[in-house]
Amino acid sequence: MKVAIVGGGPAGMMAAIKASSDNQNEVFLFEKNEKLGKKLFITGKGRCNVTNACDIFLFKNYIMRNQKFLLSSLSKFSNKDLMKFLEMNNCPIKIERGLRVFPKSDKSFAITDCFKKVMKENGVKVLLNSEVIDIICDENTKAFKDTKEEKRASYTVKAIQYKNLKNNKISKIEIDKIIVATGGISYKSTGSTGDGYKFAKKFDIRINDLLPVLVPMGVNGDFTELNGLLLKNIGAKFFSSDKLLYESFGDIEFYKYGITGPIILSASSYLFDKDNLLIKNINDNEFNLKDKLKLLIDLKPALSHKQLDERLIREIEKLKGSDSVDLLLIKLLPKKMVSFFRKNIFKDENFTISKIDKTYRKKILDLLKNFEIEIVSSRGFNEAIVTRGGVDCNELNPKNMECKKVKGLYFAGEVVDVDCLTGGFNITVAASMGYVAGSKEV
Repeated sequence: MKVAIVGGGPAGMMAAIKASSDNQNEVFLFEKNEKLGKKLFITGKGRCNVTNACDIFLFKNYIMRNQKFLLSSLSKFSNKDLMKFLEMNNCPIKIERGLRVFPKSDKSFAITDCFKKVMKENGVKVLLNSEVIDIICDENTKAFKDTKEEKRASYTVKAIQYKNLKNNKISKIEIDKIIVATGGISYKSTGSTGDGYKFAKKFDIRINDLLPVLVPMGVNGDFTELNGLLLKNIGAKFFSSDKLLYESFGDIEFYKYGITGPIILSASSYLFDKDNLLIKNINDNEFNLKDKLKLLIDLKPALSHKQLDERLIREIEKLKGSDSVDLLLIKLLPKKMVSFFRKNIFKDENFTISKIDKTYRKKILDLLKNFEIEIVSSRGFNEAIVTRGGVDCNELNPKNMECKKVKGLYFAGEVVDVDCLTGGFNITVAASMGYVAGSKEV
């Protein structure tokens, strides 16, 4: 059997490895980039958080959409299986905070090198700088029997056309099975430009609305001086019209366009969805929110208001002979926040510590325990880690990822409408779908 895989990310590479483990298959992997796993190189800040070591029964809690659809593939290739695969193929791994799994080398290329090594051993023909431009099928009304619905036109995969991007030469290969693992449209610089959706639309395969998730947020106000500030171990609560929507504990980072970090990325997966009508006016760079959100940050979650006030009183007493309030604030805040807080609490630049009374202590406490930021937008696909939406799961057989309308056509990875929280879960489900899509037919 001739098997073609489109896309060299974790889903595509795992599909190629599994398909090529059957010696009767001739496997081709088409990647339009100059190298495989380009998106993997930038995950986990260049270290590649490849999976999560949590119990498989807990794993499903981190899948945001279509959990049941993934149960079949995860039962055949789970996070533990991925960890075992890496270890068995000379890619040592380690487990860090939150059970995140990284290569011991802290280098993303250790993961891609592992996949490439196994594919080479299995005889996979890797064609880089090669873009699949068309899937050719025979129309076949008897390809599938569906007793629940009226007879509908179906197709059978016949061939693919691809272009060599170096010389623009177009070639055609007859094929028995094709696995589309082209990713979503996040981080377009890595080659995720929505090719898989184009193939799906050709055969009237339903595509669910696309949204950026695991994405930074745009804020109202000038936080330029906080650019680059990382707040660790803080509490965060998100409100809409005083209704609490989401709360978490962890890290937040300020950057040029707003705020990011684990708390923000995970919150975006819970909050930014067309189902709850939070987003409108979509474009590639930014999504404006229909309803603005209020984020309250607790900079001192380990201390109650009373405990924090008692600490403030002690610190003020120690510094009573000093002039600059900065001496007090620097004991309570990261250095980058001192100027920002001073301007928001003490309007008079000559304000001294001796003038801090109960009213000013309350202002300091309010900012420390309820530092308010107005969220006005979601950043777009160019900054999103994952694309939500894509090929509707109802169009696929969950046991093998085959399209119900096209015999021999499979979809796997981010191109499918499945997304997870941060922590290694998205790479795992992509590899799991690739594994079952590449498996021998039963």
